[in-house]
Formats: sequence, structure tokens, C-alpha cells
Amino acid sequence: MTAFCQQYGFAVPAPWKGRRILTLKRDQVQERPLRLQGIGVRLFYHAGRGGPWNTPYRIAYRTPFRGKARGELIRVFKAAPPAGPGLDVTLKRPQIRYWECFAALPLSEARRLRRRLPGADQPNGPDLSRDRDGIETLYAQRFHLPIGIHGSIRIELVMYRPRNTETPGHVKLEVKGPIGRPRPLGASIRNRMAAFLRYHLHGLEHGDEVRAVKKPARWNDEPLKARHTYGSTQKRLLDLFRQSPVDTMRFDDRANRLKSKYNISRSNARESLRTMRTIGDLNFTSRKGRIKTLRLFNYGTIKLAP
Repeated sequence: MTAFCQQYGFAVPAPWKGRRILTLKRDQVQERPLRLQGIGVRLFYHAGRGGPWNTPYRIAYRTPFRGKARGELIRVFKAAPPAGPGLDVTLKRPQIRYWECFAALPLSEARRLRRRLPGADQPNGPDLSRDRDGIETLYAQRFHLPIGIHGSIRIELVMYRPRNTETPGHVKLEVKGPIGRPRPLGASIRNRMAAFLRYHLHGLEHGDEVRAVKKPARWNDEPLKARHTYGSTQKRLLDLFRQSPVDTMRFDDRANRLKSKYNISRSNARESLRTMRTIGDLNFTSRKGRIKTLRLFNYGTIKLAP
């Protein structure tokens, strides 16, 4: 950390209980000498804690360009003097520990959408508002998003109206998290966060869809992608769920029904269910690699967090 700070002209952070944390904001990251495309960097040193990779150092790089992140960090750390510190670092497989996803809306549609969002009649969370930054906060609430069978994470659903000088007439509806303690966010958790945003945007509970528009060029976060296109087996599985009076069922019962009615094998049904879990549509329990219990996920039951 000392070599990095000396090379790029940053003050070496003072130690605190065996830790050093260097925090760099957007201007420090994007301007010389680093010239990165991200919006934040944190370099951690914790004496005596090697972690799973046997090193006391960790780096957190916040960027919307995940495909370029590894190359950028290698350039910053490993570039030979005088261009860089020439550190012999090895970057392990990265983990996404915080994620944001948004949809761009016209202002007229955004005001209509806001009236039916959960907790719209309650005041915005005081620590979620960005009015002090000159950015109008139309809506901001926290939720408990279930993951797995019994777990959950806290996320935020916010609606901002950026400054008129930047993107006039546009509103950003954004989901982000986790809030509080960071944790690795696999594809299934990120897809569930995106599906939560899509659920309210498309008005699946109210039958009142609000259509997103193409994101302004100045917005760098990750836009909401189109919904997954279901295959024939996945469509039939969803039909079976919707015809059932309960939202939890046994895999053996569904597999036998698919086999007798549609001639779909158990292995085909099993792979389709794994894909649907990754998308965020359902959860299931398994034992010794075999699927046992299925439960369709209902985004309308997600509760506001205190």
C-alpha cells in the first residue's frame, strides 16, 4: 500500500487496530494519474488476516464496466516505473459484492408509476434522499429481498430525477444492494434484484405497465435487461405452478406430471428448474444433488424493511 501511495501521490492512510484503508473517490479515480473508468476504489490492509487467498490485502473497485476492470487494475498495479509502482500482484477471481440496476423512464410515466409503488404513502428514507445533492428524490424505500429458502438481504428501490442540465425529462428507477454488510452476489441474487425492479415496472400486480426508454448516454450504471425468454419446458412448469392451489410442491409430483402429460424427462425438467432458479423465478431444496421441494417466488410479498 505504501508503494502504491508513493507512486501515485496519495497520502498513506494511518493505521487503526492493525488496519489501513485507502478510499479514492470518483475524481481521484478518473483523473490523472490513475485514469480509470470506474467511480471508486478502496484498498484494504488488515494485519494478521490472510483470508481464503492468504493475503492481508483486498481491493474493492466500483465500476459499471466489469469486463474492463481486471485489465485496468493490472495496469495500475503492475505497470513498471516510472509509469507505475511495478508491484507483483495476482488478481484472483473477482466477486461482485454490491450491485445496481436501473431503468430509464420519462417523467410523466415515472409519476404514474410512483403512485403504486409499495410505501409510496410513506416518507422517503432520510438517509436515502439525494435532495441535498440537487437531485430530486421521488421515491426511496428499503426492502427485505428473500434469497434461498430462509435467507434475505436488504435492498433499496429508489427513483431519482437527475439535474435538468444533465438529462432533462428522464427519471431513474434503480434497485441496489446489499445494504449493510457486503456479501458476494451471485447471478441468481442479481437476477432476483432485477426481477424485483421489473415486477414493479411492468405492473404485474396491477396490470398497468410502464415502458422504459433507452438510457441516456451519460448514465454509466447497468441498465435493466429484457426478461428471459422461456423455453417450452419452462413454460409448462410455470403453467403447473399457476394451476396449483399451493405455491410449494414436491419435485417428484411435478416430474411425473410432465412425463405423463408432455413426455418431458426428469433430467430435462431438472435443468429447466435450475435455470429458473438462476433467473430468480423460484427456489428449491435439494439433498445429495437431488431436487426435493419447489416454491414459486412471489415478488408481491416482499416487505418493506424497517
